[in-house]
Amino acid sequence: MVASGRFEDILLVVLAYFLRRHGHYMVHAFGAAWQAEQGILLIGGSGSGKTTTGLNLITQGWQLLANDAPLLTERPSGVFALPTPGLVSIRPPTFGLLPRLLGLLGLAAVPQRQIWFAAARFGAAAPAVPIRKLFFPHITDQPTSHVEPLNRAVALAQLLEESVDRWDAATTNGHIALLERLTMQASVYTLHLGRNLAQIAELVVSG
Repeated sequence: MVASGRFEDILLVVLAYFLRRHGHYMVHAFGAAWQAEQGILLIGGSGSGKTTTGLNLITQGWQLLANDAPLLTERPSGVFALPTPGLVSIRPPTFGLLPRLLGLLGLAAVPQRQIWFAAARFGAAAPAVPIRKLFFPHITDQPTSHVEPLNRAVALAQLLEESVDRWDAATTNGHIALLERLTMQASVYTLHLGRNLAQIAELVVSG
């Protein structure tokens, strides 16, 4: 159960109730940081391409914040993401798309099944960083990738949909207010994922 990440999932669900009451809210996203200054979130459900996109950034020098459920909290200077690195699950097709992962993880061949790795295998975790950009990825069959500015109200609606927390009366207002401030603080984009993965890191930086 520990190796498959199920224990981690159960632990996060149990802790979520208490974390909310201390101003820490979870969102279903892949978090990464560049030079400890630019934090980004790749937000979406299973199959949206967020994990492959995030791992692509990690192989190009970014630091891992969270594979699945970063903690968001507000500080005087803005909304920050706190690292919750945990375990990272990788399916065999991802290794085909990102061959650098094999060397990064010290593997001689592509695993034959989904496999979980401790976040430490990807280098030091990023510190808490302000979130500068939000990306909502989806996979296309186009040869190249591109970003498209997203309406902030639409971004807020999608953030609410991808919240890991279960809403409760005591924390709902604070949670929604934090997500609204996040959409005002960060630049928000739809990330159209094409077949040219090498292009994505540059797109994410340039916006």
